Amino acid sequence: MNAPTPTAQIEQHQTTRLNIDFSHRMPDPFFDIHCPHNLTDAVNQSTDRATGVLHMLAGQFIGEEDCRLNDGIMYNVIMAAIREIEDVNSIVNAFSDAAILKEIADVKQSKQNQQA
Repeated sequence: MNAPTPTAQIEQHQTTRLNIDFSHRMPDPFFDIHCPHNLTDAVNQSTDRATGVLHMLAGQFIGEEDCRLNDGIMYNVIMAAIREIEDVNSIVNAFSDAAILKEIADVKQSKQNQQA
């Protein structure tokens, strides 16, 4: 049996794409990227989660010393809020990209209609 060469392994690695399903992070299974109302819902959900996490974290600094979370848990709470904020950025970028692609498609369709 012939083992793949290192070059072939690198090429295989470069062409393999990981498609992760993040639909559980969106507000609706029938999410329409062209609907501004969905953008508002998606951003609100992420910001609500981030706000909740940060309120929980803030409570750690106002209370009994012996009731505080350890550093590892505090780190993960902070990272959860950061990931929510990054989700907002990704959601807004996706809507922006979709709007640009729709405009390009509309222009191409308009040109095709004029030529016909």
